[in-house]
Amino acid sequence: MVTASPRTRILQGLVIALGLLLLARLYASLDQFQWDFKTYYYAGRAFQSGLNPYYLRSLSRVAGEEIGFYYAYPPSALLLFDVLSRLPFPLASRLFFIAKVAALIGLYLLWGRGFLPLGLEPLFLAFTIFGFGGALYVDLVSGNVNLFEQLGIWLALWAFLRQRWRLFAVALALASLFKLWPLALLLLPVLRGGRRARRAAGVSFALGIGLQAPGFLLYPELGATFLRQLPQLDSRGPRNPSLLAFLRDLGDWAAGRWSALPAWLPEAVFLLVAALILGIALIALRGQRVSRRQMAALLCLTLALVLPRFKDYTYVLVLLPAYLALVEWMPAVRGRFLVFLLMLSPTIPLPFGVGGLIWESVTRYWPLFTAALIWWGVLWPLAFPQKALVQRVD
Repeated sequence: MVTASPRTRILQGLVIALGLLLLARLYASLDQFQWDFKTYYYAGRAFQSGLNPYYLRSLSRVAGEEIGFYYAYPPSALLLFDVLSRLPFPLASRLFFIAKVAALIGLYLLWGRGFLPLGLEPLFLAFTIFGFGGALYVDLVSGNVNLFEQLGIWLALWAFLRQRWRLFAVALALASLFKLWPLALLLLPVLRGGRRARRAAGVSFALGIGLQAPGFLLYPELGATFLRQLPQLDSRGPRNPSLLAFLRDLGDWAAGRWSALPAWLPEAVFLLVAALILGIALIALRGQRVSRRQMAALLCLTLALVLPRFKDYTYVLVLLPAYLALVEWMPAVRGRFLVFLLMLSPTIPLPFGVGGLIWESVTRYWPLFTAALIWWGVLWPLAFPQKALVQRVD
């Protein structure tokens, strides 16, 4: 086991102290934050009152104030919020935040002991605070359930590295309780594993779907409303820096200049680009020279690019993969990455007003572009070893 130097311990302590200060600041001012949790809480209250929690007017009615964010999870999750919303709001809010901090501690333990050879280095800790637009801090501020999902996902990936298939199946199924997209990680045992691994993937998928079934069977009207509402969730820019949101913004800009463009064009381009990204990634993931840790990192980065909805706090998923890529797997590419950063300037010398469009896109979708650049840096030496820019380290 590597022993940390006194300097490393001091730096580690300083970063941890910064993190604790941020947590203390949030805990002392929870009434100003956790807007997502407020939606969850009053969705539970609306559910108790026999109202439809998928309507903002229902949430605002039971809250006695204007609620600005839709409840956007399947009906089964309402059963959890129903229990939580029976507590007074201040108490429920604090308990929810404390539970999130516990999930965060578990996440750091998994990362440090299961994926990082040198443990929780100061640079990694700092990166988790500031990386991808402060995705982790945004998660804590918003009061989203994302950290619980991330804990389940990374527990499943930890089990994948150690071929503990039962734990993998259960952890990933639980991670999909609020959103089904974590089940996409079932590609890992399908691509790298024997019969037991593929059986575990099937069990995990069935369990994940089974967790959703009671809500749709017991409350079909709520389930129908949930499904109707999904296509209407169209946040864009910094709050949802996803590929589909970027293409829709680009489509709106183009439609303002060429009105003949079909309205469905952004979605069609998204499907084409996402299929291309996923196809290239699958070619690399199937390679025998790819380690399990690289497979997990590459698939997480791929999901950040191809999922149609990938909120700012969801970029917590790629904090560890990006760190491994930049610090451990791509030392020769680091200089090119920094050069790329330096090229981004508000005064990009491009004619005809295009520079303003590019700079606005960069600032609104910076996490997406960063994830795409790191994804390509990880994928290139795996998919094209004969042209690799760096030697394989893992």
